[in-house]
Amino acid sequence: MKIAFLHLKLSRGPVADNAVKIADNLRRAARAGAGWVVTPETALQGYFFALNDAHFERNLVPNYKIDDMLALSRELGVLTFLCCGEYNPATGKSYNSCLAISPAGEIVGRQYKMTGHDVGAEAWSQKGSTLAAFYYERQKIGILICSDSWYDKNAEAAKAQAVDLVIVPAAWQDFDCGGGLPEKAWQRCSLISGAPVWVCNQTGKTPTMDLGTAKSAVVVNGMTRLAYNGKEAILLFEWDEAAGKLLSESFEVLPLA
Repeated sequence: MKIAFLHLKLSRGPVADNAVKIADNLRRAARAGAGWVVTPETALQGYFFALNDAHFERNLVPNYKIDDMLALSRELGVLTFLCCGEYNPATGKSYNSCLAISPAGEIVGRQYKMTGHDVGAEAWSQKGSTLAAFYYERQKIGILICSDSWYDKNAEAAKAQAVDLVIVPAAWQDFDCGGGLPEKAWQRCSLISGAPVWVCNQTGKTPTMDLGTAKSAVVVNGMTRLAYNGKEAILLFEWDEAAGKLLSESFEVLPLA
């Protein structure tokens, strides 16, 4: 099975431009043979969207319709991990979310970010309380959004739920924030959870944050097996789904034109 990470510059938005960019690269990834496509944290709106727009609520899903994205996953026959800001009418709260969209165009999994800043770029979002692992076909998948993968308790929750895979969508600079580089957290998460960890990060330099050195990575048994940072690209690799085994020795990099 071929997997694609969309290692893109998305953090400044706006949402309409990001939606087009994600859709275009979903199509490119599918043409390259990808069956699963992962986007980085808050890919749809852009990580800083709430700082750029006083009326940011209009850009939250479902106010911002993602019917086209659902239809595109169905058209392409891919499992899409779409990261976005989302409003939940049942709780009356907004969340930093990752939606798993099946090849049938249905949302089959949803995870809310459980950690993060209470001020600045993430002040708009409430925190999720639990790891909501879900099954897709025969794989049990846990999603830990960005800094969620930093905390051992979340890796322990993944282990307790016997996940086969941890996916980490991120907007995470490559710097030591007081306890080591992000890569150390992903390696630790893999060791504690007993599962491989896939990290899809952003790139690009903005006035607010430099993600130019931010890594996307595949970590297996606590060891980083694949890593990439730099210019925007689709990152492809082969994965043996049945065995939970990495088949590629390096990312296949499709640069953006």
